[in-house]
Amino acid sequence: MFRTHPAIPRLLLGAIVAAASLTATAQPTLKGSQLPPAWAKDVVWYQIFVERFSNGNPKNDPTPATMAPSFLAPPGWRITPWVHN
Repeated sequence: MFRTHPAIPRLLLGAIVAAASLTATAQPTLKGSQLPPAWAKDVVWYQIFVERFSNGNPKNDPTPATMAPSFLAPPGWRITPWVHN
C-alpha cells in the first residue's frame, strides 16, 4: 500500500467541485448551421397535446391488441390505459 500527502483528498475534492461549478454555469452556443432558418422567426407555432382532448367515444379507443409492439417488449412492459392520470 502507498501513502499520499494528507492534503491530496481535500485538493481533489476542491478540483471536482470547481469543475462541476464551471460546467453548471457554462452556456451552450449554437453554430451557424444549428440556428433556425430566418422564416421561423415570424411564424406561429402550434403544439397539439392529444392526451388533453376529451374522450368523446371510448368505443374507438385503441386496445392492447391494436397497440401491440412489432418488436419484443422488455419484461414487465405494459401499455398505459388511456384513462390513466
